[in-house]
Amino acid sequence: MRTKKPPTHYLPTDADGIVPASRAAGTPLNIAEAVGAVVDHPNPCKNRWYDETAFSYFRTTSAPGEALEDVPGTWPVRLWEVEPLGESGNRETNGRRDERWRLYAHQLRIVREVPAHLVLGPRGQQVIDLVDHELPGLVERWAADYAADPKGTSENYQLWRLCPSRQPEAAAGDRAFGEALSRARSLRRSAALWQAGHLAMRTARRVEETHGRSAGHYAAKRAEALAVAVLLEDKLRTYCLTSLRGTTLDEHQPATATR
Repeated sequence: MRTKKPPTHYLPTDADGIVPASRAAGTPLNIAEAVGAVVDHPNPCKNRWYDETAFSYFRTTSAPGEALEDVPGTWPVRLWEVEPLGESGNRETNGRRDERWRLYAHQLRIVREVPAHLVLGPRGQQVIDLVDHELPGLVERWAADYAADPKGTSENYQLWRLCPSRQPEAAAGDRAFGEALSRARSLRRSAALWQAGHLAMRTARRVEETHGRSAGHYAAKRAEALAVAVLLEDKLRTYCLTSLRGTTLDEHQPATATR
C-alpha cells in the first residue's frame, strides 16, 4: 500500500525576509535569519484559529499559487518551505470552513528558501520573463498603434471584448477572462493570476508619458490579458488563449503596426 506524501507548506515574506504581518504588528520576524531553525510565534492567539490580533498565527499554504494572498501588494517577494510543528489546523476546527490547502500554526521549522516565481504557479518563471523582457517592447507597439488610430483601435477593442471573433477557434475577451478566472480558482492560482495581471499592467502604464493615458490604458489591458494567457497556457483551451493573446486585435491594427 502506497503512503500518501504529506503536502509541502510555504510561507511568503517581504524581500528582506520579514513576515509582513509581523512587521505590521510591531514584532518583525525575519525568516531569512532562521533557516534550519524552529521559530515560535511571538504573540500566539489563545482561541485557535481566530485572528485575535493583526498577527495571531503563522498562515502557511500548500498551494504556492495562493501564497500572495498573505502578502497583498508586495513585490518582489521571497518564498520559504516551512514545516508546521505542534498543534496546527485551520478554521474548520472551529466550525468555520476554510481552504483545505491552508494550515495555521504557532511554531514552524524553516526548511529552506525556494524560487520566488513559484508564487505565480507552475508557469511563474514564464510570467516573469514576459514582464521583464517581452512586454516593454510589446506595450510600446500597442500604445503607438492606439495613438495612430484611437477611434479604430477602440472600436476593435470593444469588438474583441464583447463579441465572438471572426475566427471560430477564438472567444470574446470577456468570456476568455471569465474562463481564466474560473480555471485559476480551481487550480489554486487565483492570487497568482491577480499578481501577474498587476505586474503586466504596471509595466504597460509606463508608456502613458509618451503616448497618453488612453493609449496606456489600452496597452495595460492587453498586457494583462497576455500575462493571464502565459500563466494558464497549460490549462486553458486554445480558443481562450487565442483571444487573450489578442490575435484578432493584431490583425486589425493601422499600418504603423507593421512598419
